[in-house]
Amino acid sequence: GDALSDALFVEAVLALKAGDDERAVDDLNAALALPAVQGHERNLLLYLRGRALAGGGEQAAAARDFSKIVSDPGADAKLAAAASDSLDKTQRIRHYRLDAETLPLLFEYTDLQNY
Repeated sequence: GDALSDALFVEAVLALKAGDDERAVDDLNAALALPAVQGHERNLLLYLRGRALAGGGEQAAAARDFSKIVSDPGADAKLAAAASDSLDKTQRIRHYRLDAETLPLLFEYTDLQNY
């Protein structure tokens, strides 16, 4: 990556921690649009965007991001495992109505235990 992608990454993480999924998605979209973002960095940004999208109730879009990581043969094993867990939960959650407080708690206690 470069300084701009690093700054956008930090801003996105801060937005996620503050519960501002929309701002996190905007920052992550901007970072993912940079040509320098490739490989593991790209997968990490996709994972975070998937988390933000899921937190904002956009499970189908989140599932697409998680699927990209899971299907990448060069993906870091721990990140791929976290993405696989998130994909599974996102697909199951689409059948339920969870509010903005419940969904992040579900992910917080499960996804990154592998990473």
